[in-house]
Amino acid sequence: MRNIPNTIKQMIEYSISNQVSDIYILPTSNTSYVIKYKEPDNIHTCIELDSKEADKVINLLKFESKMSLSERRRPQLGSFEYEFNDRKLNLRISTVGDFNGNESLVIRIIYNNSSLNEKFYNYEIIDKLFDNLNRRGLVIFSGPTGVGKTSTIYHIAKKIVNENLIMTIEDPVEIYENKFLQLEVNEKADMTYEDLIKVGLRHRPDVFIIGEVRDSETANAAVKAALSGHLVFCSIHSKDTESVIQRFLNFGIERDHLESALNSILYQRLIISEDKKIKGLITMKEGIDDFGAMNYWNKKINDLSKKGIISYENFKKYEFG
Repeated sequence: MRNIPNTIKQMIEYSISNQVSDIYILPTSNTSYVIKYKEPDNIHTCIELDSKEADKVINLLKFESKMSLSERRRPQLGSFEYEFNDRKLNLRISTVGDFNGNESLVIRIIYNNSSLNEKFYNYEIIDKLFDNLNRRGLVIFSGPTGVGKTSTIYHIAKKIVNENLIMTIEDPVEIYENKFLQLEVNEKADMTYEDLIKVGLRHRPDVFIIGEVRDSETANAAVKAALSGHLVFCSIHSKDTESVIQRFLNFGIERDHLESALNSILYQRLIISEDKKIKGLITMKEGIDDFGAMNYWNKKINDLSKKGIISYENFKKYEFG
């Protein structure tokens, strides 16, 4: 029988050391489980467990995350802090049972990068965004899951916190930052995005960070806050900058309202370099009618490939975002 606390320690610390974004603990049958690691270029299986071992791993992680141990079928969310090599990272936990009643668990590791300029191939886009922030309005960070959108938002916000009161409204809070006023959505207590923004406006913040836009309520709340004269950061899953506009329109946002509210849309991916460093590539669309963002992306990734910074395989993989 495995030493369960040691298995969890090794699993988490390996993941942090290798910039794994997600750890999956998944059933493969009624008697066996696998642990998989999601890295920027692949997902690989590392450990196989029997169901008794997996139950102990899952229950210990749920206990650390203050989740119900008796609930194995319905979805649950939780989180806890993990300290490794003098770094404190926030681990988000998600569980749900499959049709056979076997519980699965996913750990999302939130990396709070203090030296983000070293984490991008083209940090000049972030510099360009800073020049745009005086216009206020809605700044949308887009891309697939696990590419560091929240880390980028927090990096930018921390650069301007000395001159601004920053309020975050998230579901759940991903990165703990004592310089921000951080609120968490709790629909059971009637604390929705819209409710918290109404409360937040009374605190007169300069900047809102609104978590991931998943539905029309969150999209409307983000646009309303931007139209009221605030600087608003939010994130959304998308395949490129152009599809962000359509997603907001599908959420019921009127085009002229979105156009008035919008400051910038950024699109971000993580790409492994030839020397095995994981770095971000980012592009920016300034306004609804700016169509240059993906042309910039194509040119930049082509340059990285021609200079041998990334492989030709990665160029083809990420050529279109």
